[in-house]
Parts: sequence; structure tokens; C-alpha cells
Amino acid sequence: MPARPTFLRGPALLAGTLGVASVALLVGVLRHRAFAAADHALDEKLVVATARVNRLLAAAETALNRLAADTAAEPTDALLKAMSRLQYNDPRFREVGLLDPAGRLVMTNFGRLEPPLPVSPADRPNPADGRFQVVGLIRTAVMRETSILLSLPTRENGSLNVLVDPLVLTYLTEDLGLGEDGFLAIALADGRLLAGVGAVPRSADRLSDEVTASRVRRTRAASAGVVVIAEYDGGWALRHWLADLLWLAPLALAPPFAIVWVSRRYGRGGMASDLVAGLDRGEFHLHYQPIVELATGRAVGAEALLRWAHPEYGAVRPDVFIPVAEQTGMIDRVTGWVADRAVRDLTPLRAAHPDFYVSINLPATALVSGAAEELAARLAAGPFPPNRIVFELTERAVVGGSHEVVRAVLDRLEDRGFRFALDDFGTGYSSLSYLHKYRFHALKIDKSFLPLDGLDSPVLKVLDSLIELGLKLGLVLIAEGVETKEQAAYLARRGVRLGQGWLYAKAMPVAGLTEYFRQPTRSWSEAEG
Repeated sequence: MPARPTFLRGPALLAGTLGVASVALLVGVLRHRAFAAADHALDEKLVVATARVNRLLAAAETALNRLAADTAAEPTDALLKAMSRLQYNDPRFREVGLLDPAGRLVMTNFGRLEPPLPVSPADRPNPADGRFQVVGLIRTAVMRETSILLSLPTRENGSLNVLVDPLVLTYLTEDLGLGEDGFLAIALADGRLLAGVGAVPRSADRLSDEVTASRVRRTRAASAGVVVIAEYDGGWALRHWLADLLWLAPLALAPPFAIVWVSRRYGRGGMASDLVAGLDRGEFHLHYQPIVELATGRAVGAEALLRWAHPEYGAVRPDVFIPVAEQTGMIDRVTGWVADRAVRDLTPLRAAHPDFYVSINLPATALVSGAAEELAARLAAGPFPPNRIVFELTERAVVGGSHEVVRAVLDRLEDRGFRFALDDFGTGYSSLSYLHKYRFHALKIDKSFLPLDGLDSPVLKVLDSLIELGLKLGLVLIAEGVETKEQAAYLARRGVRLGQGWLYAKAMPVAGLTEYFRQPTRSWSEAEG
């Protein structure tokens, strides 16, 4: 990291002294005004956040009440259809289920469970309280991703419930912005954390005791015992303070602005500035994970995966720096770098293997900012054929803008020859309607749906449903996280064409990928010796 130049310290100190002296008479009054404005802004954000959470809970309560009234909450085919229709029509609900009076899961929108699955008492609603309840965070045997369980006990037939991805609550509140050290938390009344944005003080899955500090604002959501809690960082009020000083004394504030400029130019600006510097200094590189035909073991492509070797902190995980790139507006530049570098790395390999294709992740912002079309135009003019480039989009990407805008952008990219794969299907909003609204060519099955505990696992029912859906829609199916011969054999028998995972190879530099393509083809039956 670059050190701050010593010769700048004297001028910066002088500028600070002059600035403090020139605004001394304004500081007292404006400080009180700044903190009052910050308090008011925090209250407004809490009102907005609580209203959004209320609407989600109210929608879930209404849907479960209607489901119970329409079907008498009996495990019949009519109930199964109603549950499937509810999950299909509302993408916020990733699964709908029914517990019998004994507390066993007997049915989900994916089908009946034979035999029923016992559910821990801690993961069930209180049957003595017949009202709509937010039970908490659970991880079921069928849906392995952590979910928020919303439940409605019925009089005679157990309880109906829906599972909500915690990220749904995050998406509802992430735009409110409470500063680098501020936070907004959505929790149960007993402190169990459901979702949060920012630096939420926590101990494991619970809010820390410090959340009871006097500057915290609490607002109860709906009748389900959910509490929305938020606090801003000191910088928030400081920004209001500086804004007032800028408005009232622009000339006097010139020295403080000089300090800010020097600090931002030569000081350490956190991960956001490190990202910019890292791209300029060549700290980023790509690894590639081969994509193979499950039936033959023949490699046909590779997914480009971004890696960052930070000079001070070592390897930084993508799930850490990619969200920062998204929040700071750097993600389009990062995506462009990935695409350009992948084309440069892989053009020789594609020349030797004409049917080779590369898969590149495309962020949500690129579809609405115009960056996707600029990138496509640049790639189309390069040496890599567009029909050998697949853009991977998550469900969050296709819901990030209006359906009309997203569909129009994807249509124009498809006209140029590019193809699209829906990534991580079933782990986000899980709405089947996205597969009908947009012209995807491939569906990537998330590794969480591949059972590691044998082929008699209940999660197979979910996996089979996803495979059947993809085949009926004519999509190429790609399974992620294939680790065993049994998984590969099962997927191939069910009609899944492609796969990637440690059974075949981990992600590797381009030199390793080139060598991998030189090796003899191995089928899944030979992959583990």
C-alpha cells in the first residue's frame, strides 16, 4: 500500500489549522443541527424499512390464510397444486410446506414426502398460538439453504409454512445506506437475527448486547414479533455537518477540503480504493474450472473465475470483494476486465478446440446501465466468436430492473450470438416464471441440490424436479459441485448433459487448463481411481 508522502504533512497541518480557525464560530450551532438532521433521517429510514418488512410479512400471512381456507389444510392433491401455485406466483417464497400435528414435514410444493420428515421442535411454530408466526432461521432437509420460516398453525391439520430467503429482507433494505459503520438489523424480539445490512453487532446468530445502546431506534413490524433496529455511524452526522459548512462558508472550508483531497489521494481508502489500485497494478488474475460432458468426461468449456492476490492481505475471497465492487460502481469495470482477459487467455485454446466455450458472470447492474451492450459490442469485434461465450446471470440479475428492459437487453445480445445461463437457480427468489420470461439457453443446478449423503437423500426430489423442468423447457443442464462418481452417474442417467466440480478438476490458471485439455478424456467411471 502506498505510504503518505512526508512532505505533504506540513501543508496539510497548516490547511487544517486555518480551516478550523475560520469555521470555529459556526461549529457549535451547526453540530447540533447536523446530529438532529441525522436523527431525523434515521427515523425516516426506519419507517421505510419497517413498512417494507410489514408488507412482506402481511403478504405471507394473507397467502397462508388463503391457502388454509381454500384447502382446509389437508395433504391432498388440491393442496399440493395450491402450494405450487403460491410459490410460482410469488418469487419471494422459496418453498411452501405442511407439517402434520406430530410436527413432521409431509408435503412441500415440490411434492409429498414419503416417509414424512421429523422436524425439530425449535423449528416449528407454537401450536398453542394460532396466529401467524415468524419462527426464525432454519435449514431443512429438503431446502438446505438457510431460510426464514413463516408459519400459520391450523386447528386440526398441523401448520402451513413458507420459507423466505434472508437475502430478500437484505434486498428490501440495502438501498437505505447507513454509513460504513452503521447498520440496520431485522430480528426477532428475543434478539435472533433474521437479516442485516452493514456492520451489525452480533454474537453468532444473535444481536449483541451493545445493540441496546441509547442511539438505536427500534420499530416493531406487524404482529409477528419482528423488530427493525438501526444505527448510523459517526460519519453520517459528520457529513451533514460538513454539508452545512459547505453551504454557509465555502471559502473558509477550502483548507479542510484540501485535507480531504490529500487523505483520499495519498492515504488508505479501504477496499474500494484497493480494488481500483489492484486492477491498475495487476493484482487480479483468472482461474478456469473445466466444464465437461457427464456421459463422456470430454471437456467442452470452462468458467472464468476472478481471483485477487492482495499485496498486504493475501488472497481475498470473491464473496468479499465482489459486493464491494457492486456497491461502489466498480463492478462493470471488473466485469469488462474479466471478459477481456478471458478472451486473451483462451483464444489459443479455442483455436485448437473449435467447440470450446467460456462462461463469464454478468452482474445485475450491467443489464440496466448499458455496460452489457458495450461489453458485447467489444467482444463481438474480437477474435472469440460470440456463440462460444456464455453469460451467466443469477436470479437477482434478472430481477434487478424492469422485465421489459432486461428482456430487451438480452434479446439484443442474443441477436449478436451470445448465449445465457441462469446460475444458482433455486437458491434465490426461486420463481419458475423467470425461465418463461427470458430466453435462457442453459440452467445451472446449484451444488446445494446434489446430495452428499447417498442417493436416497430427500433432496433428490428437489433435484429431480429441477432436472425435469429444465428438460421440458429444452434447456442445457449444467450441474455445479460434482464431487463423486455416484453423483455424476445419477445426473447423466437423468439427462443432465454437463457438469463441473472437483471430481474432474478444481479451478486453475490458464496454463493448467491448457494442459488439462491435452489429457485423454476420462468418463465419470474413471474420474476417481
